[in-house]
Amino acid sequence: MRLHESLQQWLDTAAGQMRWKRARPVAAKELADHMEDQYAAFLEDGMEEEAAAAATVREMGDPVETGTRLDRAWRPQPDWVMLGLVLVIAAVGCVLQYLLRTNSDLMWYTLLGHYAVGAVCLLAAYFVDYTLLGRHLWIVLGVWFAAVLLGHRIHAFWLETDVLVSTGTPVLWTFPLLLAGLIYRMRGKGLEGVANCLMAVVAVALLARFGIMEVAYDRALLATCGVILLIAVWHGVFGPRRAGQMALAALPIGYAVLRQIMDAVFYAHLLPDADQYQYSAMTYLIRHRLYGTEIPFDGEIAARPGEILAQLADTTDHLLTLAQLRWGWLAVFAVLLPLLILFGRGLLLAGRQSGQLAWLVSHAVVLTLAAQTLIYLLVDLGLIGNAFTTGLPLLSYGGAYLCQTMLLLGVLLSAQRCGALEAGAPPVQASDIGG
Repeated sequence: MRLHESLQQWLDTAAGQMRWKRARPVAAKELADHMEDQYAAFLEDGMEEEAAAAATVREMGDPVETGTRLDRAWRPQPDWVMLGLVLVIAAVGCVLQYLLRTNSDLMWYTLLGHYAVGAVCLLAAYFVDYTLLGRHLWIVLGVWFAAVLLGHRIHAFWLETDVLVSTGTPVLWTFPLLLAGLIYRMRGKGLEGVANCLMAVVAVALLARFGIMEVAYDRALLATCGVILLIAVWHGVFGPRRAGQMALAALPIGYAVLRQIMDAVFYAHLLPDADQYQYSAMTYLIRHRLYGTEIPFDGEIAARPGEILAQLADTTDHLLTLAQLRWGWLAVFAVLLPLLILFGRGLLLAGRQSGQLAWLVSHAVVLTLAAQTLIYLLVDLGLIGNAFTTGLPLLSYGGAYLCQTMLLLGVLLSAQRCGALEAGAPPVQASDIGG
């Protein structure tokens, strides 16, 4: 139903008072529905159109005053605690990397540059509309695929000059976020929707498996995506929950677990010589130095722990191991506690989302970073091989990895800031605003 001209003029004036442009269409629709109902009621009472419109305008009140109240009700609600927590943890990570460095080439201005670029990624993702993942998913997927291949080519180019700069792996770890958008597009499609999402997961795992990043990452990525799919099925995103949907969504997790068990059994036969040495060295450090267990190694491996760390520092990041050796277990717990608080608050924000896409996106971000943290801990505790390591979110070395983490957290904060718009509800209820 087209609004009467005077009603449309009133609506435009009221909506024009709102400074948050993204919220204007949602708030304007809510006002328009209310005016249409009031206008129709006056017409049913026998009023002429002009008289009904004038009466409706009187009922609605002054448009500027109403628009000002709307501006207060529909303003964005950033989580300053979460934003500050992210920036502080990232800053602490840079300080720790500098204090614990065994590589003299890691300079303070390099870390500061990583932090600055990461902060830009955080703010850029924060202000970008996260609903692009639902509205323009195929374009986003195309850009993402190009970024993965470009990152791999950069990696290959720098390898030729003996400088390891890989951006393909961090970009691949943003796929669970895109999977959230795909799940949203497949909502209500039942088993077919789950199957389509599973095919996308398998395709990306194959991309990871054949040359884009290390072999174990496809398993970690598969398991993370499988958990996201399972959560979506459990909460009825694809329609009524069915056993077939649950079984299909669980396939990536089952495959990842099975492959990990097989590698644990046959690990020594699967690793190249260099990785065998690194894994043995880390096992020696963890079990001998940290746990006090005597383990016989050959003369090359059973060097002083400091020498082992110096040899490993050029190729990998073991921040927690370094922190424990220098400052003790209390330092390890102090490093991990802020991350646990971050994940806990992230899950709290995810659970509060009323919009389905915001809900999916938020859970995808938190689960991705939690999976990376779990793998990192398992490596630093010597429970799985050194070749399988990921970064420790916001804390471990790597400019590309820090940017990936900040980007994901920026999207999480964007969903928290604007998620209420998706459900058509104001971030602040009118009853919470005085006047």
